Amino acid sequence: MHHMAACSRWPNPNSQETPSTRVQGRNVENHLAAKKKIREEERSPIMTVTMKNPKTVEPALPPLDQVVFFDIETEGIDPFVDKVVTVQVRYRGKTTIWKEWELGEAKCIQAFFDFLETIYRKETSFVGYNLLKFDVSFIDERLRQLGVMSKDKWQMLHNYLHWVDLYQLLGNAYYKAKLWYGGMAGAKQETENSEVPALYAKKDFGTIVKYIEEEMGCMQTVYEGISKEPFYKELVKKRKDIAGVVAS
Repeated sequence: MHHMAACSRWPNPNSQETPSTRVQGRNVENHLAAKKKIREEERSPIMTVTMKNPKTVEPALPPLDQVVFFDIETEGIDPFVDKVVTVQVRYRGKTTIWKEWELGEAKCIQAFFDFLETIYRKETSFVGYNLLKFDVSFIDERLRQLGVMSKDKWQMLHNYLHWVDLYQLLGNAYYKAKLWYGGMAGAKQETENSEVPALYAKKDFGTIVKYIEEEMGCMQTVYEGISKEPFYKELVKKRKDIAGVVAS
């Protein structure tokens, strides 16, 4: 058996393989291994890891420069028939809105996926309000209805992006976002989310854009305000305690 194992390392004279094809094969294997490693890294939770101790994870919410605030507006609440009207992000103090009435729905959604290629996703968290129950699932179904869903898009939505849902963080009790914006950001919005379908039908796009810009700013203010709340300070303390146990 040892003799046969040793002989197996020598080339088979009847094989069509050449030194050149063996090198090409190794290059392909190395390329596939590298791609697998990148995907595994993107799939892992995006949190700040200290370089001194890789097991130590920073328990606080990510800083603003590592956060993208995310939201969508729609014609209604049924993704099987209602279109996505806008997709918007706020990143490093700037709000970007992709509009269905300018791009068409498919390109409006695709613009968000194109945006993802411009940032370092591994160290970015995507923050919104009720986005796990509504926004992400709505976009998923609209991609299917439009016939443009792909494996890459599905993985991006459900595996690679790190979502932080303020709705869940603030207690998983359905209060309209505007109540949190008013209670924590002191904002009094003239337009409500429920008015967007009617505004869209009337082609009052200017009012929709104004509402979005105000809302995205309020979302950022609430996010910043959470870190000052007693409940969050207690949560961070508990997570640090648990992280200390795990790292020890």
